[in-house]
Amino acid sequence: MIRIPPRTRLRATQEAKAFLEGLKQEGVFRRSADGFALAAAFSMTLDEDVSSVSLARRADLVEADVLDNEVRLALEAGVHVLARRHGVAEPSKDSELVEEISRHAERGIQLLRTRWSGKTRAQIQDDIRKLVQPPTE
Repeated sequence: MIRIPPRTRLRATQEAKAFLEGLKQEGVFRRSADGFALAAAFSMTLDEDVSSVSLARRADLVEADVLDNEVRLALEAGVHVLARRHGVAEPSKDSELVEEISRHAERGIQLLRTRWSGKTRAQIQDDIRKLVQPPTE
């Protein structure tokens, strides 16, 4: 399985970066990288089609090593699982892996922006808790 090199720069569009920075300023996240990772995981969980997500005009967000190793591993595994599920080639280079994670982050940010529109910080944080809790049986 391809891994993300720790010094790789994660990049986001200006719109996504501004949304993440706004969440950070509101105190929803301590770091924009946490929002980036949550958005990517959210999109992957929903099995969103990200083939049409553009990665043009992106700006540096953070280096990948600010994310915990377990978070990076989960995102990496998510890309590989989705590739197998859909019968498409798995990333063969770390740059392809980072691009796929970035596409999911961009799509996840679009979805979360809509989901959280008009919500307070407390409401957003409550929603995040619900999103990350394992389902109960």
